[in-house]
Amino acid sequence: MVPRTCSGTGAGDRIGTAGDGFLTRMRRGRIRNAPTGYAPAVSPVLDVELAAEPASAARSRRALSSWLASLCGLTALCDVGQDLVLAVNEAISNSVEHAYGGGPGTVRLRARVRTVVDAGSGTRGCGRLEVSVEIIDHGCWREPPSDPGFRGRGLMMAEASVDHMGIERTSAGTTVTMHRSLGCPSRQTVSA
Repeated sequence: MVPRTCSGTGAGDRIGTAGDGFLTRMRRGRIRNAPTGYAPAVSPVLDVELAAEPASAARSRRALSSWLASLCGLTALCDVGQDLVLAVNEAISNSVEHAYGGGPGTVRLRARVRTVVDAGSGTRGCGRLEVSVEIIDHGCWREPPSDPGFRGRGLMMAEASVDHMGIERTSAGTTVTMHRSLGCPSRQTVSA
């Protein structure tokens, strides 16, 4: 895995451009009731239940991307956040395709964020964000074929895109857990 953070060239450039556009529109009177003071609090939990159908992968990408960008205070998602979205997309696509064998079912995406304050960062609570994600289905695990051909690399890609990934298979279904440090500074979140 290539270590990346949300800070640095790129993430700040996107914020600067978006902020400049916002201020220009505000000065021209195109934005009413412009926010003042602190940014609104963002929920530390994202919980989405999806139908086990191919379109759910796109819905999960949009929901997770928006939530992650809000957590980091960005208008566009940074590369590290994109890595997590890719990994979650692969796990959800796997659940949709394999867990129910084309029959009806649901897949739940549950994400939670916490702020980690590293030693030596002071007492002001400025830390980095760590996100834990669960993808839960209630279908049946299917062993991959011995020769998957050009397929079967999604979970390997997902695992390479996060700090930690685990798969728990039970008779009640499969839970994929992922953890990823975003590296971006924490924002105000609502306590869970």
